[in-house]
Order: sequence, then C-alpha cells, then structure tokens
Amino acid sequence: MSDGLAEGIYATLKADAGVLVALGPQEASQYAIYPVRAPNGALFPNVVFFQVTSSNNEPHTGPSPMDDTWMQFSCYGSTYEEARNLRRAVRAAMEGKTLAGGEVPVDFTERDQYVNEIDAFHCILECHVLHDALAGAT
Repeated sequence: MSDGLAEGIYATLKADAGVLVALGPQEASQYAIYPVRAPNGALFPNVVFFQVTSSNNEPHTGPSPMDDTWMQFSCYGSTYEEARNLRRAVRAAMEGKTLAGGEVPVDFTERDQYVNEIDAFHCILECHVLHDALAGAT
C-alpha cells in the first residue's frame, strides 16, 4: 500500500466524527485506527485497515496509470453491535468520498465473523480504491 493511500485513509477515518463516536470514549480514540495490525492488547472497539491486493488496470491500448487496490477494514468489538456500528461508520466515512490524494473507494462488500483467539466480533468491510499510481511519482 502506498504511503499516500495509507495516510489518506488514516486521515479520513480519524477526522470522521461518526468513526470517533463508534470507537467510543476511550482515551485518544483516534489512535484505535491501525494500519496492517493492531498492537497486542489493543482495546475494543478498533479498526485495522490493510491492502489485500493491488493491480494495474492495463487496457488493450497500452499501460494505464490507474491502479485498483483492494482494501480491507477489520472492525473489532467486544459485542457484535459494537463491531457492526464501527463498520457502518467506517463505510459512511469512505463511501462516496474522494481521499486527499484523489483516490476513490468503490464497490463495498461486508462479511461478519467471530475471532476466538482475541474474543472479539469481527465485522469486515472491503472495497476497491481506484487511484493514479503515477501521481506524485518523480
């Protein structure tokens, strides 16, 4: 995941009032947003985002600067309602938005599961993020 994309996602989530409310009253709740993995012992609720895959959409006419990055947002909570509400807030923060670097999240999907190892509900949000792979390149 490019630094710009990660920074744009982090900035969007930590600036969103709905996400911060869903993260709850924990001290410095904006830090309950983690790229790639949460630290051991992280409090619930929290959200972890990471790149699943990225590909260049090359048309038959030649190389394209447009990349399609598949992102996952793992929303964890002590209860199903807590995790689901966080996922709703993350989706509202991301859907229909253009991130600071011009990236556009599209095609959202959702899944639910329970993670025994950490005793947490896990509500998953996935989307594609379309972006110009050459933007900012030198």
